[in-house]
Amino acid sequence: MPERPGFLFRHAATLACGLATFLVVALLGWVGASFALARFTDTIKTNSSDDVAAIGTSVANALAQQFERALTYGVPLEKLPGIEAYLARTAHDIPGVARIVVRLSNGQELRADSESGNGDASRETVFAQLIADGVNHGQIEVLTDASELTGSLTALHRMIAPLVLGFATLAGLLAAFTVGAGVDSRRAELTLHLRRNAEGRFGEGSPVPMLRGRDRIARTFRALRNGEQHVLEEQAAVEAYAEELLGVDFDDQLRPRIEAAVRSLHGRTAAPGAVREDGR
Repeated sequence: MPERPGFLFRHAATLACGLATFLVVALLGWVGASFALARFTDTIKTNSSDDVAAIGTSVANALAQQFERALTYGVPLEKLPGIEAYLARTAHDIPGVARIVVRLSNGQELRADSESGNGDASRETVFAQLIADGVNHGQIEVLTDASELTGSLTALHRMIAPLVLGFATLAGLLAAFTVGAGVDSRRAELTLHLRRNAEGRFGEGSPVPMLRGRDRIARTFRALRNGEQHVLEEQAAVEAYAEELLGVDFDDQLRPRIEAAVRSLHGRTAAPGAVREDGR
């Protein structure tokens, strides 16, 4: 009995197809995703810089209007109860605001910092003047930080690798168990028919399928099928001729040689239907 091929040989196409698909999809997916994310990040950073500038301007003007009313009534800002807590809460609650500074004309300063932002070059300061009754009482400075609006991009960057690897793995498995497994299955069937024909067992078992296509396996199947049909036709012709000879061999002198020829034709130890009841 011939030795059965090993696992790697029997599933070579499945493994190769799955691995090749995984590598190609992973490489192309990584390059494409990185390029798209880089373009998306640049767009978001550009837009967020404009957004935080608008937010900072709005906050500065709103605070200036509120404080100008107090100055109109002659109330010094530094004397307003809870003003620093109010500034701190405003800086903390409004995204994109990293710091609020109220610089009074008397040299005093009220400051509130937000714990958000990363302090990089994306910071920008906007100003609003404090003017009440035509007198300049100082200015409000709002330091904006666009990085607070783009912080979610970091998580998006971290998701690229798992997403690409997951999609590449799925594509590799799909290719392996469809295309690759199909190739291995056809190759195993082809090997089975070739081994059967090599042993002289033409026409036994399932017939050789007629595969369509131009690949090497399909062409080999067609050639094997045509060859087997030709051999079976030749065998049938020889057996018919042998039956004719046995029909006119009245003294059975030719029977042993005819039966030996038929046995050699089939590659068997006995020629079916060619032995008489008396054993000769």
